[in-house]
Amino acid sequence: MLKHEIIETMSKHSNGKMTYEDSEIALIAFCKTVEEAIGNCDNIKLTGYFTIYPKKLKSKIGRNLKTNTPIILGERYKLRIRAGKKLLDAERKINSI
Repeated sequence: MLKHEIIETMSKHSNGKMTYEDSEIALIAFCKTVEEAIGNCDNIKLTGYFTIYPKKLKSKIGRNLKTNTPIILGERYKLRIRAGKKLLDAERKINSI
C-alpha cells in the first residue's frame, strides 16, 4: 500500500469520524513519533501487531571486495521488526489461499 492508500483506508475505517486530512495528520504524527523513538534507541511495541527495536551489532572485520583489503566495521545499530499475533494470523490467512 502506498501512503495515500493508507490514509484513505484509515479515513474509511473511522466511519466518517476522520476526514482524509485528519487521517493524514494522524499518520504523519505516528511516523514522526516512530522516528523520534528510534532516534532515541527506544523500542516501539504495538501489542498484537509488531515490535520494532534497535539491535546493537558488534564490530567486526569486513572485506573490500574490489581491493580485497580488510576493513574494520565498527559497532552499529540495526532495526529489527518482530511481527505480533494479529499480523501473523493475517499472514497465515494469505498462505492458506
